[in-house]
Amino acid sequence: MHFPALDDQTTAVNAPGEIMPVTPLADMERVYVEKILNATHWRVSGRNGAAAILGLKPTTLISRMKKLGITKPVPTDLLKL
Repeated sequence: MHFPALDDQTTAVNAPGEIMPVTPLADMERVYVEKILNATHWRVSGRNGAAAILGLKPTTLISRMKKLGITKPVPTDLLKL
């Protein structure tokens, strides 16, 4: 198994002269969890909730959300009040 050599935290060298961007795992996890939360209209628990889709207990998902800094966005119509 071959892994690209990391020359810093933002790029990896895959082949001589070929540089590709590297996204930190926490950033990729944050994007994926937010995508699932948006798809479930921010429903965390229940049969059709984000935790069930991700194969996690709701309390585990809530802990991951806190660790990743994920919070439910405030609807824009409430910002005008």
